[in-house]
Amino acid sequence: MLGARPVVELLPLGPVETADIAAAVLTIEEHVGCPCEVGPATSLPAITFRPHRQQYDADALLADLFARLRASRICLLGVTAADLFAEGRSFVFGYAHM
Repeated sequence: MLGARPVVELLPLGPVETADIAAAVLTIEEHVGCPCEVGPATSLPAITFRPHRQQYDADALLADLFARLRASRICLLGVTAADLFAEGRSFVFGYAHM
């Protein structure tokens, strides 16, 4: 989108406190310097759940989020309170592909 202002989209995944979403939006807008729009809350994709670990696979979740990224957005930030892991790690607090 030539000439359009960059926008970050924040997508709540599963139950996420409204105050946490509001704080994330404020932080993004203040520190990144572009608007942040909150997308519709959605469930975590069932295909990303690993029953043997009782956790969600962060790599699979990122692949799902990447497929949802719209051309009009500079990035899509998924926010969840769910228990995530990455291969070789017991859990992750944050995970990204750049």
